[in-house]
Amino acid sequence: MAYQGGGLTQIWRPDLTTRVGAQSAMDSAKFCFLLVAGFRTIFYAVAAFAGGSDLAAAPEAFIVFAAVALLEIGLPLIAAWRLHVYKGAVVVPIATALYVLGILASLTVGSLIIGAIFTGVFVGGIRGAWALRRGTGFDEDYYATFN
Repeated sequence: MAYQGGGLTQIWRPDLTTRVGAQSAMDSAKFCFLLVAGFRTIFYAVAAFAGGSDLAAAPEAFIVFAAVALLEIGLPLIAAWRLHVYKGAVVVPIATALYVLGILASLTVGSLIIGAIFTGVFVGGIRGAWALRRGTGFDEDYYATFN
């Protein structure tokens, strides 16, 4: 397990010495990306329902609203899918950077706390993806040579 031992300090340094640890870090990041996409879906559905008449009156505003909603929901879903197939060394850093920019733009106490935890998990997923992409240096690789 990547986060064996518990505690919030383990989020910043997952065990990447084994393939299972790297995959576990990627699975944790995938779960957090799915949470982000789900909450953003709920947010944009409520926003569209609340401002439906305003969006219907101005088609340009609706196009911008829909484009931003698709980007903010679609990018975490793509990142989660790439992490699911144990890839994502390119897409996940982009999704993480945009997530951090969104957190910094909102600047509320709750978003900063949850954002810091999620960012730690995302960085662990990025490091796991890079470790799997590199493909060497895992502990079990050395053990397999003596079998």
